[in-house]
Amino acid sequence: MDKSQKEEALCDAAKNGDTDRVKQLLEEGVNPSAACGILQMTPLHKAAGNGHHETVSALLAAGADVNAQDDTKSSPLHLAAWKGHHETVSALLTAGAGANVNRKDIWQETPLHPAAENGHHETVSALLAADADVNAQGRLQKTPLHLAAEKGHHETVSALLTAGADVNAQQGRLQKTPLHLAAWYGHHETVSALLAAGADVNVQDSEQRTPLYLAAEKGHHETVSALLAAGGDVNVQDKWQETPLHLAAENHETVSASLAAGADVNVQDKWQRTPLYPATENGHHETVSALLTAGADVNVQDRRGRSLLDLAADRGDHETVSAFLAAGADVDVQSEWQSIPLYLAAIRGHHETISALLAAGADVTVQDRQQRTALHLAAQKGHHETVSALLAAGADVNVQDKWQRPPLYLAAENGHHETVSALLAAGAGVNIHGRLQITPLHLAVYEGHHETVSVLLAAGADVNVQDSQGYTPLHYATDRHHSKCVEVLLQHKADKDKKTTPLHLAAEKGHPETVSALLTAGAAGADCADCIREACEGLCRAY
Repeated sequence: MDKSQKEEALCDAAKNGDTDRVKQLLEEGVNPSAACGILQMTPLHKAAGNGHHETVSALLAAGADVNAQDDTKSSPLHLAAWKGHHETVSALLTAGAGANVNRKDIWQETPLHPAAENGHHETVSALLAADADVNAQGRLQKTPLHLAAEKGHHETVSALLTAGADVNAQQGRLQKTPLHLAAWYGHHETVSALLAAGADVNVQDSEQRTPLYLAAEKGHHETVSALLAAGGDVNVQDKWQETPLHLAAENHETVSASLAAGADVNVQDKWQRTPLYPATENGHHETVSALLTAGADVNVQDRRGRSLLDLAADRGDHETVSAFLAAGADVDVQSEWQSIPLYLAAIRGHHETISALLAAGADVTVQDRQQRTALHLAAQKGHHETVSALLAAGADVNVQDKWQRPPLYLAAENGHHETVSALLAAGAGVNIHGRLQITPLHLAVYEGHHETVSVLLAAGADVNVQDSQGYTPLHYATDRHHSKCVEVLLQHKADKDKKTTPLHLAAEKGHPETVSALLTAGAAGADCADCIREACEGLCRAY
């Protein structure tokens, strides 16, 4: 083997703890500090990182550089500390690594950082005894105490505190203390140890959130109880003016503890939302009930004018809707868009919610800024059960919005033939004209909804009705190349020879199937050679 091969062999033997092979290669004169591999680790790095104590001793005896750094600036001590090989750590310290016990790697961490993060308290104790800086800041400006607290290693936390760790040290930009991190992850034993050591229970991070916020948000009720018992301020607000109660909405036990500690149930954040808002948005019925029992205002509106009943109706959460109505919620409360809870339930087709709102006296005639009623919205989406419920409650079947569209327009335009049938049965005008003299039949044909077209025609829709430009439904069908609609209209005696005939349009658009259907039906007649000529020319252009 050449020199480089022997060095690689030494690294491999050290990694595997093959002490005999290591000694053999060293006797052959291989450099004990040779750098190997992508990271340029020495044999001592390999042996120390894997806790091969005898191999480490052999390498040190041969003069291996105890403070050698690989490409990440990690020393053998970093690797041994990371894995918690305390015997190896002690050997390295004795061999001179102690002089550089506070040397940092490229992540700005000393050997104490990974030892603390992984809860290797014996290793931590050995490093501290060698004068490791207990308050050294590493990645994200975390101290060893931050790392141990974050992982809930309470024995390690105790060792660090005993050695003088700053219990209130804050990360640079984030400004989080060890207590913030322990609370966030619900390590209540660690939280108790930090509090006993004098941790500030109401310290705020860069977002003005206290440890209580973080514990409440995660629903760690034991941790919340410990923080409250230590004097945690339950009504402090963060940069968004939220309190712990806003964040605790997902956890009933945490909410109960916060309320018992005097949490303000009606405090508003910067969006004017009370704690009842997140509880409603997430469908937490127990929390909603607890907040209502504690006196939550059920008629509050947020900055956008949305009420709590709006949120529950939009979700179709009829249980919460019923709870709000029982608590005195205004069933017809209007948002800034003049919509009411009934609209939101109607557009989603939440039938049970609709029933609850109607039973509470919701006004089916209310119109929004666009003059739409709940019936318009339900018809547009094709929620025929909801449509039937609204009609039964007295909704005006022919009411028009600001564009002169009755509910039938919207149902026909979107091809909801069951809804169309329900509206027609309730007295909707099948030939009602809107803007530009367009009828429901025009709209259904334009969109190619042939089933809806059949329903409208069966109900007496005028097959030859003209819009403001003189176009009939057959013109629309030919222009849009809806051949099935053409067939249905022709079966109902649609006039195929109007001036600017459907044949002209079909030919101009190059729709051969439609042209064929019209010619088969006798369109144009023998005396209209120009129509046939234009039809042929149109087809030629299309091909």
